[in-house]
Amino acid sequence: MRIAVAGLGSSGSYLLHLLTRSGFEAFGFDPKKACYYIPCGYAANRHSMTDLLSWTNLDFSTYIESEAGEIIFSGASQREIRFRSRGMVTFDKNKLEADLLKDCKWSRETVKGSYDLLVDATGVSRRYLPKEEDYRMHTVEYLMDLEEKKEFQFRYFPRGSGYFWIFPKGNKYHVGAGSDSIAKIKDSLSPYTPEKIVSRDIRLKPIMHSISDGSVIGIGEAIGTVSPITGEGIVPSMKSAFLLFTAITRSNDLSAIKENYASLVKKEFSRYYILYDLLRSFQANTIQKRRAISYIMAARKDLREFGVDFKISRMLRGFL
Repeated sequence: MRIAVAGLGSSGSYLLHLLTRSGFEAFGFDPKKACYYIPCGYAANRHSMTDLLSWTNLDFSTYIESEAGEIIFSGASQREIRFRSRGMVTFDKNKLEADLLKDCKWSRETVKGSYDLLVDATGVSRRYLPKEEDYRMHTVEYLMDLEEKKEFQFRYFPRGSGYFWIFPKGNKYHVGAGSDSIAKIKDSLSPYTPEKIVSRDIRLKPIMHSISDGSVIGIGEAIGTVSPITGEGIVPSMKSAFLLFTAITRSNDLSAIKENYASLVKKEFSRYYILYDLLRSFQANTIQKRRAISYIMAARKDLREFGVDFKISRMLRGFL
């Protein structure tokens, strides 16, 4: 089976590495220029990343730039709620991706040639899969110095309209905000003088009901593997790549691969639909009490997988 991977971010480079390492005829394509700066705070759970990289010859600890001690959340009341870290770190994602691509066959261009399977890892653009009804937030992000040391911080805007963050990254800081309101983004970032500014959209709507089309199968943000409540997409996207790799290793029949992958994705990411419903209901002020338990359990699982020792009672006190 000849396999092409379109898009070599975290999910695409990881999948291409796994396929190459396992002897598959796989080729990667990404038209981005060398040293292209991809905007992201690059925060993830070190334990999850270590598990994912256990299938490679790479040691995740060598990429870590900063480790969280406490993680600070605040809401509309501005009251700070502190949680212990369960492994949250920032890391050198660009170096990791470059190392994953070593010994792989890939080129800086769009897909060329014919393949039995084309993997769409093109992120929010979803270039090779049919377009779906979407929900995105815009982000503006800075890389900068700060005079005083900052912990990992999240400040949520009222009514689920976005959030502001600061993540330490080695001797720099990543400062950013994402929202459906440009005014809120500008206001939250106004105290900071940036060294480098980038902006992009992130997809917060899970679209895992539409993960394949003919010989094309999607992974990562192309199918909505970004947490609707934290915006974290690195670990989930790499997990989706591993699930597709698992399906490919089980069968060389495309129909069987698609069916198996869809089943694995549904099992792993079903909570994203619950979290998306929570986000949109919160925005519309239509949260239903009968869904409270499912919301709480999904949010707790998601935040803990992100690396936050999340306690729902403490969070509610900060947001009410």
